[in-house]
Amino acid sequence: MEENKAEFDSVENSTEKAKRAAVVRQAEMKHNSVLFMIAASVVEIIVTLAIMVVLYILAAWLIYKIFKSSSPLPFQIVYPLIFIAGMILGFIVYKKIMRFGIDKFKLNDKIRSDIIEHYLTRKEWKEKEHRK
Repeated sequence: MEENKAEFDSVENSTEKAKRAAVVRQAEMKHNSVLFMIAASVVEIIVTLAIMVVLYILAAWLIYKIFKSSSPLPFQIVYPLIFIAGMILGFIVYKKIMRFGIDKFKLNDKIRSDIIEHYLTRKEWKEKEHRK
């Protein structure tokens, strides 16, 4: 009888340990996902601002040095276009950087799958949708 009770306790204890390990793993994954998203946001802001600054400097150099314009009108016309182009290029470069980081540091099993799906390449996205 004591053997059955000891056996039952060990099964119950191992089940409890498995549940506890699953909860800890899920909490770690959530924590890692939050940290990854904070870092990704900072990277996105820095990359987008850097691209915009480079585009503004390039436009100013082209307008004032190459085309020798003395009027600020051409730069004022190009200014919104540079802003939009910088935002779009920033998003593209940011997504490629994050995908590279996920692959390089093997974060597929360390952060939530919905976050990883956000950074899938076009080819991976098509394969995933085709499997469904």
